[in-house]
This record gives sequence, C-alpha cells and structure tokens, in this order.
Amino acid sequence: MKKLFCLALSLMLVFSLCACGDETKLEVTKANEKTDFSSFEKSGREFCKGIKVGWNLGNTLDACKVWGNLSDEPTPDEQETAWNNPKTTQAIIDKVTESGFNAIRIPVTWYLQTTESKGKYTIKPNFLKRVREVVDYCINDNLYVIINVHHDDKFWLDISTNNKKFKKVSDKYGQIWEQIASYFKDYDSHLIFEAGNEIIANTAYDGCGKSKTDKCWWGHNDQCYVRINSLFRVFYDKVRNTGGNNLKRYLMYPTYGAQWYEQQISRLEIPQNDDHAIVDIHCYQFDFENGDNNKWIFEYMQKYSSENNVGMVIGETGFNKNTDNSKKVKFVSSVVKVAKKYSVPCFMWDDGGDMQLLERGKLKWNCEKFIKVLIQAVK
Repeated sequence: MKKLFCLALSLMLVFSLCACGDETKLEVTKANEKTDFSSFEKSGREFCKGIKVGWNLGNTLDACKVWGNLSDEPTPDEQETAWNNPKTTQAIIDKVTESGFNAIRIPVTWYLQTTESKGKYTIKPNFLKRVREVVDYCINDNLYVIINVHHDDKFWLDISTNNKKFKKVSDKYGQIWEQIASYFKDYDSHLIFEAGNEIIANTAYDGCGKSKTDKCWWGHNDQCYVRINSLFRVFYDKVRNTGGNNLKRYLMYPTYGAQWYEQQISRLEIPQNDDHAIVDIHCYQFDFENGDNNKWIFEYMQKYSSENNVGMVIGETGFNKNTDNSKKVKFVSSVVKVAKKYSVPCFMWDDGGDMQLLERGKLKWNCEKFIKVLIQAVK
C-alpha cells in the first residue's frame, strides 16, 4: 500500500510541475549544480584588477519616459528600442568582445515593468526573462557584466521625500532588488549587481541653490548621505539574504550622484565593511590634453580603495561622437592609461546617439583607431 501511495504521489508531483509550463522555467536561472564560491575568493579590490575595459549598453534596457514615445505599460521590446537603438543581439555583444572589451555594464530601468498590488511590487516575468537573455549574451562570451537600477531614480526612487514616503520608497527598492537577486542568484562572479545609478536629491531637500541649472549633484545636506547609505544597506541585506552565490557576490555602490570628488567618495558607507564591494564613479570632465591633471581623481580613488579594501571603477566616461578623432585617441593616454596605473578600469558610455561608439545595426565602430588604441593600452 505504501508503494502505491508513493507512486501516486510521485505522479501527482510530475504532473503539477509540467502544468506550470513556462512560468516555472522563468524562475530557473543559469544555475550551477550547487553553490560554488571558488570564483568569489578575491577581495573587491583584487577582483577589479581582472576587468580590463568596459562598454555600456546605454539607452537600451534603461529607456524610460523622459523622452521617446513610450506608453505607460510598454512591452520589453518597446522599452528596449524606445530610444532609437536596435534590439540587442548576441552579434552586438560578440562584436564588443572580439574588439577586446572584457566587461559590459547593462543599465536597466524597472519601473515601467513593475506592477503593484496592496504594497507588493512585482517585476513582470517577461522583462526579467529579457534582461536575463541579454546578460546571457555576455556570459556566453565570458564577459564580466553589471546590471543595476538605473533611471528609476528619475521617478519613484526619491531620497528627497518625507520620512513616511521614504519608508515606502525604501520598501519598494528592497522588493525589487530581492526579486532581481533571487532570479540571478546562481550566476557566478561574472555577474555584478550595482545598487543604483546617479541618485541625487532635489533642491528643497538638498539645500543647494534654487536655480533651474543647479541639480544638486554635490550633496550639500548631510541627510542626502544618510538616505542614500540607508538604501544601500537595504540593497546589501536583500541581496545577501537570497542566498546562493549572492552570499558572496560582488556588489557595486555608486557615490552620491556618482560624483568623483573626495566628499562624495568619503561619505559613502560600505554596508558591513564588505570586502566584496566595488565603488562606482562617473566622470565626463577629464582633461584630454594633460593626464597629470587627472591624477588627483585616481590618487584619491586608490587611497580609498586601499583603506577600505574595495574595488573602484569608472562606470561611465566618454565623449560626444563628433569629437575630433585625434582628441579621442588622446583620451586613451590622458585618462585610460592613467586610470590603469591606479588599477581603476574604465567603462565607456555608448548611448547609440550623441555619444555613440558602436553603430549597432552595422556592427561597426565609428572610430576604429580609438578602439584599437584603447584596447592596446589596457593589455
């Protein structure tokens, strides 16, 4: 009788699993057979030395309603192509890899693909699946790949609101990261999570000037740092608590506004003094002519990295596509080579538009010489 009962129970389990269809498949990540921390042995500081140079898949999965013809509930394809870039393919990622890049940052905006019911926020499964497809294009090429919460900071991810509303913001932020982390928890160390993008406060909260041009990038109010650091503690806790490889995953934290000055870097608090942390700054104001004028940025980054045993990267940098080609080449010697000396990898911003590097439809770089010199410099 026991045997018959066990057989019947087994059949019921098989049929119930089959009935779940694609919904069950969506919950399966690119998993190892068991948790393996062997690729997470290095500190964040040592880990970043393995990143040579990176490229941003900009204005793609991060598209939102700032501009572009987007509905309130776009499909994943509509969001991905809203800002005039083609749908990402394995061929595009292969081109980046073959050219010599070994890392890609994939900015992702989630709010258009998130539903809410009674305080519970749910990322749409078909969007998670699409993000995973693009991540897997990179993993297939053995690239390091970063995914983040990007332009959400222009809409709901607001550090300027009152305490009651900020609690809701923090709760939503935690729910979104918990889902992302759970979905990707079995990926190895090639996948990095970045807590945000360029989170800043508004004029009323930041205490900066009231002019329309002053967007409070610098963090004039202590509460700005308190709020952003509290969000990053939520990020850390939610990711680590999902288990699997997320117990050791390398986590990236942008400074306030992703700014590069000492104040913004020094005020960043790494949760639990985690030695698997990476700090991200963005800089588009380097001196192209004289690399000595850029050293102070990297010197402070190196000092902070050494004191806190964390990695440092420049997650976004670059220039307008119409910049003179000779000046683009100078960028390599004045910025990339100097950064490399201080063990800081650079990720080139490519939005497919004004700051385009790769003509994605043609799989062609718009300045081949720059790419060749760039890759040569980081070998």
